[in-house]
Amino acid sequence: MDTESDKITFSKRLNLALESLPNHPLTSAQIAIQFNLRYKKEPISPQAVHKWLTAQAFPTPDKIKTLSEWLGVSYDWLRYGVKVDQSDFVMDDMDKLMLEHFQRLTNKRKKILLALIAEFK
Repeated sequence: MDTESDKITFSKRLNLALESLPNHPLTSAQIAIQFNLRYKKEPISPQAVHKWLTAQAFPTPDKIKTLSEWLGVSYDWLRYGVKVDQSDFVMDDMDKLMLEHFQRLTNKRKKILLALIAEFK
């Protein structure tokens, strides 16, 4: 059973992942359409999406898997907030410099940059 806290934190992660899409912001109906194009089972409604986005409901694991694949984020991060093991990555000097500059940006500019980076996926 998912707690209110689980719903809230999932909702925040889902909204954050959606913000990185190049055509953001999307309506609940647009998200439902994009989701249903990728989901092989019974389609979801815009109301279901709205409930996910506003922490009123929590999707099933198979729906989270579809969302994570569509949004280009890991299932574990989207579902649980688990970060990727940093030992899997080696940061060179360019990566460190980019991260340093990124951290100094405003949230608005970070979102813009994330949307641009998403275009290159």
